[in-house]
Amino acid sequence: MAHESLRRTLAPIRHPTCVADVESVVAARVQSTPLAAQLAEQIDKLTRDHQRAKNPEQRNEIFTKLHKAKNQLEELRKLEA
Repeated sequence: MAHESLRRTLAPIRHPTCVADVESVVAARVQSTPLAAQLAEQIDKLTRDHQRAKNPEQRNEIFTKLHKAKNQLEELRKLEA
């Protein structure tokens, strides 16, 4: 009886839909690779800029951008895992 209910629940799922979902996931991963590299470059640049900044206001602004980029890269890596 439980198997029949499970079969009815899964009945609306069609194979082409699953394939389309897999294709979109693969496409997202392919697109995220250049984004990860771009974020890593941005983090390196912001780190150097933060170290060189003499003005506290500018230093804080750069730190905010650096923190945001690091969080984006971490989220992207979580999605790829």
